[in-house]
Amino acid sequence: MRYRVDLLLVVALTLASGACWAGITPAFQKTDETAHFAYVQAVAELGHPPRQFVDTGLLSAELTCWYNGLEITRYRFFTEERPPWAPPLRSSLDHTCKGLSPRYDGAMYQAFQPPAYYLLAAGGYKLASAFALPTRLLFARMVSVILIAIAVALTYLLVLELVPGSRWAARAAALALALQPILMFKESGVNPDALDLTIMAAIALVTARAWRRGLSTSRALAFGALTGLGVLSKVNFLTLLPSIALLALALWWAGDPSQRLLRAKRLALGGVLALALFGLYALVNHSLWHRGLTYRQAALHSHGGGSIHRLLDFTWQFFLPRLPGTQPLFSGYLPVWHDLLEGITTRLGWWNDYGFDRWAPVLVAIGVALAIAAACYVWPRARRRPWPALIVAAAAILFLVSLILADYQYSLANGDEFEGRYIVAAMPLWGLLVGCAVAAARPRWRGILTGLLAALFLAHTVIALTTTINRFYL
Repeated sequence: MRYRVDLLLVVALTLASGACWAGITPAFQKTDETAHFAYVQAVAELGHPPRQFVDTGLLSAELTCWYNGLEITRYRFFTEERPPWAPPLRSSLDHTCKGLSPRYDGAMYQAFQPPAYYLLAAGGYKLASAFALPTRLLFARMVSVILIAIAVALTYLLVLELVPGSRWAARAAALALALQPILMFKESGVNPDALDLTIMAAIALVTARAWRRGLSTSRALAFGALTGLGVLSKVNFLTLLPSIALLALALWWAGDPSQRLLRAKRLALGGVLALALFGLYALVNHSLWHRGLTYRQAALHSHGGGSIHRLLDFTWQFFLPRLPGTQPLFSGYLPVWHDLLEGITTRLGWWNDYGFDRWAPVLVAIGVALAIAAACYVWPRARRRPWPALIVAAAAILFLVSLILADYQYSLANGDEFEGRYIVAAMPLWGLLVGCAVAAARPRWRGILTGLLAALFLAHTVIALTTTINRFYL
């Protein structure tokens, strides 16, 4: 019963935190939100995902009216500018844009994405269909907030499963996500990354329970269904598939060797279910929606230049300063710090264009301290049973390698920088790390340590909120 109270409080806190970020951030100031919202609008208004995969730069007449009227690009790219908040202007825009068509069969450079998230967000859009477009945007954002709340609740259950007998560890893990401001800023917008995170948290929980309690048929089917749903959520989910395959292999290997054939059959059933979900999507996509099926952006064309040597240079320069005589592949910065560590601790905005970078060393140091504390909890247990810790570490490394490989391929086309925000799919691991750090303390100190961490997480959120208020309102 007490666990249910914890879950209710965790969900309520996450909904409050997410609603704050969804409400305080001006329209279309979250990464790629314009294109993602255009997809949601197409689904809600046309009844099917967008069919125009080529980025024409066009939006529906209504969305174009609001986008231009709110002068989105003026204050997005010029930090001294502020959004137009005057009530008469808003009323004038409402009058001007009302009656314009909300229908357009495209979504800029995101139209090729699979539709699972957008079908959910279209429900929020439809609930607010009687209101002006900014209100519909807010309702669609709240769908993402609900998904994040589910992910935080699943992370609480994950830590409760893996760190038995310590509700404080699970509480700390949930707080680590609910009060992580970069996560909440980015995922409280219209963005399918929110569904990716939720699915990955669910897969982690199913894996943990299957490892500890046995791979039942229902758990194998849940594992497969979640994997299939993930493939339908966003193209970026493909970078998680190597890690998911490793988890499936671990579930097959773990336990009684005489039952491995049975476990293989159950996992095969899960795999069939995942393929069936994808097949159903392909069938509906072709027969009912008359839409192409691709997991590659139409405008993305590689200019060549790829090689094993360049890939090795790219990987080296991601983590370490480039070696003498090698070609610089990043513009004078270290991606592991600038794009990954700073990106997940201090960078906000549509394109990480504002933040509070001076706090990054402090926040990273706190993270390192928590990792050391977590290691103190894990190490004695890993010496007795090394496989669980090794599998978690290997899955995390595989995910990071997949991200780097995907970014390398992307860089061959447009030379873009590494997008650290995609690491958010692994945020349940951050919650697990914090939970293990709390569990390392003596039982009587765990509540106090959780309180101190809650204060630190809240301070992080307050700094981010005040930075955002200063950026858009002062």
